[in-house]
Amino acid sequence: VSRRFLKAMGAPRLGPRVFEGGKGLLDLLFPLSKYGVGARVNRVTWASSTSYWQITKLKYNKRAVREDGTINRGKAWGTLYWNGEVRGKPDRRVPGHCKKRWQLLEAPPPAERKPLAKGRLHRKYYVVV
Repeated sequence: VSRRFLKAMGAPRLGPRVFEGGKGLLDLLFPLSKYGVGARVNRVTWASSTSYWQITKLKYNKRAVREDGTINRGKAWGTLYWNGEVRGKPDRRVPGHCKKRWQLLEAPPPAERKPLAKGRLHRKYYVVV
């Protein structure tokens, strides 16, 4: 049976599922205390809540501030837990952080949120958190 025949018969499209929802990782973490360090996040497409990234370090680009005060450019590092077990090296770069497929599982504990100041700037205008 060909795809053209199935399309002519009105059959639903075959292929990967399309997942709606989710946010970019940096959009999700920036409003949190400590700018998201210590948060647990996972992809919308992951079925298990025991598979997640524990965020350990962030770098935000201060030159990419939006009108509403959020920052959309930067980098994220963390430790991957897959079915409750650590996978790979700890404190490695999180892949796909720009994709809008992230959800927050557990926010970091409340703490004082220091404003991003020029004294904390890193090379290329990144703020290390």
